[in-house]
Amino acid sequence: MYLHYIIDCVYNYIVTVIQYFRCQYTIKKVMLMYERDGEKDSSDVTVEYKYYGGAQTVMNEMSHSIEDFVFYIMYTYKSKSYVYMTRKPDHAFPPVRSISFRIPVKDARVYSKEGEYIRNYTDRIKMHEGPNADFHGEDILLKDLGLNKGETLRLTNVLGFCAECEEKINHRTIWLPGKT
Repeated sequence: MYLHYIIDCVYNYIVTVIQYFRCQYTIKKVMLMYERDGEKDSSDVTVEYKYYGGAQTVMNEMSHSIEDFVFYIMYTYKSKSYVYMTRKPDHAFPPVRSISFRIPVKDARVYSKEGEYIRNYTDRIKMHEGPNADFHGEDILLKDLGLNKGETLRLTNVLGFCAECEEKINHRTIWLPGKT
């Protein structure tokens, strides 16, 4: 009788621990950056996003005359912070992981038109790269990352190959050296 109780308690404890570690995504903040009538603006839509139906609800409430938008979803996964950026109003969170070959970014630096080093962007790129090193399956425009027009992002992967980006990045950007 007592053995059955002990086994049941241990089983419940193990199941609770497994569930704790499987529920690894925690949304911290959701920002919607948008352009309306030629002016840029942003809104904190965390509550609407998390509790009232996700991106579709947010877009239905905000859709009047929005011309351009980007969702910034700040979240933690296994106690590490990441940012999921998307321009898709019908995206799913957490993003569905596709089966593909990924090479993680080792170093990211911003350079001017003239080739002068401006700043290190590695930490920021690592946050946007996500836990699967695939940029959440999205194409990320450099302007959404805060780079100015004319600036170049130089990425180096863990194999040592370097790629220069002037418009956008995705997980295929750093496969081979060259410009994208």
